[in-house]
Amino acid sequence: MTTRHTVKQGEHLSSIAARYGFSDYQAIWSYPENAELRKQRKDPHVLAPGDVVVVPEPRRKTVTKPTGTAHKFKLTAPIIRLEMRLLDPWQKPIDNRYCDFRVELGPSAVGGDENRLTDDNGRVGVNISRTAFDAEFHVFGKEKPLPSPIPRPPMSHKFDLFVGGLDPVCTPAGMRARLNNLGYFAGLTDGREDREQLRWAIEEFQRDHFPPSFKPNGDLDDDNNRAKISQTRRKLVEVHGDKEPVTC
Repeated sequence: MTTRHTVKQGEHLSSIAARYGFSDYQAIWSYPENAELRKQRKDPHVLAPGDVVVVPEPRRKTVTKPTGTAHKFKLTAPIIRLEMRLLDPWQKPIDNRYCDFRVELGPSAVGGDENRLTDDNGRVGVNISRTAFDAEFHVFGKEKPLPSPIPRPPMSHKFDLFVGGLDPVCTPAGMRARLNNLGYFAGLTDGREDREQLRWAIEEFQRDHFPPSFKPNGDLDDDNNRAKISQTRRKLVEVHGDKEPVTC
């Protein structure tokens, strides 16, 4: 028996798979009844609230072993790689800085991953659980922080991360989140005032990333502006570092 799961904010296919007892999200993603979803959302880890995922009934594996002796069973637990690239206000990499993650694994469990170093391009990553949904990211200086309870050097940056909270770029929320991540304040909601803020942020992004012949226009509601917004979405995904194909 299948289940029709309506995606909520912050859910992605790996977390949905874990919820329904699947070790590999591909068993759900490749299910024939999700063909239309695959056409609309090319990245299974970038879903929009309201998307419907059809979850097939899990296949149970039976292993027969004799009694009277001990047996070992090995289960491969999939992990997700959370990666970031840190840039300063002038778009220069924040390189060779010590940092750590505090990942919320559930209602009461928190996992720490300390003393990672950003590379020359400002990149850093950590493996996380499929059910991780919230995290803090601390950036220190170029000296290695000492472990607690010894006082640590002051943080230069602190980020709150919402794992799985990035919507598809074809939605206003998806454009807004990427622009905010890149330092173009695009508002926080889809209200009237923030809609104007999003338009402003799109135009500022266009001024910075397109040639002078490209006339900035951030109007998402103008049918005559579709080609320009489509170009902007592709550039936004590129600059943001996504792997999501733009299909709108």
